[in-house]
Amino acid sequence: MGMHEFYITTYVLTCDECGTRYGEFGEYLDIPDLYQHAVSAGWQADDDHHYYCPEHWQFNCQTCGRRYSRPNPDTKEGAQWVETHGRDCPECIRKKNLAKFEEQAKKLEE
Repeated sequence: MGMHEFYITTYVLTCDECGTRYGEFGEYLDIPDLYQHAVSAGWQADDDHHYYCPEHWQFNCQTCGRRYSRPNPDTKEGAQWVETHGRDCPECIRKKNLAKFEEQAKKLEE
């Protein structure tokens, strides 16, 4: 008997923000199975086939509307972000913190 070559296609997801891969050990032979397991593991997927690991979920800033990434709110880090910063992007957070600092500095000058 001769040797036969055959190929098995496996699928992985890659975080569009940091490049982290999900399913890289070849355990997913079809896309729906990979997608279902990735979402269960805290990954985010959008309608345009962009995928984000639990550390880089995408949100729209409630203040400026800009899209930004932060941890999945179901994780400890993500819940801490929401508790501390609400739903603002890092730029709006900096602006708000600077405004508070300037307000406190004016009070100290009086």
